[in-house]
Amino acid sequence: MKYFEARRARAQRNHESLYNLAKDIIAIEPEMEVYVNRNDTVHEAMVFIHGETVNRVLFLEVPFRWDGPIPENGYLYNHQMPYTPRDIIENMEPIDYHKGHINEPIRYTDKESFLKWQSYLVPINLDNI
Repeated sequence: MKYFEARRARAQRNHESLYNLAKDIIAIEPEMEVYVNRNDTVHEAMVFIHGETVNRVLFLEVPFRWDGPIPENGYLYNHQMPYTPRDIIENMEPIDYHKGHINEPIRYTDKESFLKWQSYLVPINLDNI
């Protein structure tokens, strides 16, 4: 399998894993909001918001690994989804402390400012779950 074929297959597996995770989370916590990057057709990252708390899960390419609420789980370099719905729900952070995925020094004050700053995020289409 060539590089781009392998990359596409991996991205599609990650997309399906994230949508399955979102589906399972919403089954447990129906008020959870799930956001994805509006510019992507295949998603390898999701942001979960519940009230004024946030969490995220994403797949990183170099080196291949998942990043999420329990860093040591993703850093096992497991290509399978290492997080459970409970991992996401139980490890939500207050939005006003959330720094994002690059450790930028931004402090959001509430959900509205978080979504305004990260304007590329759109709510997930629940029909796809």
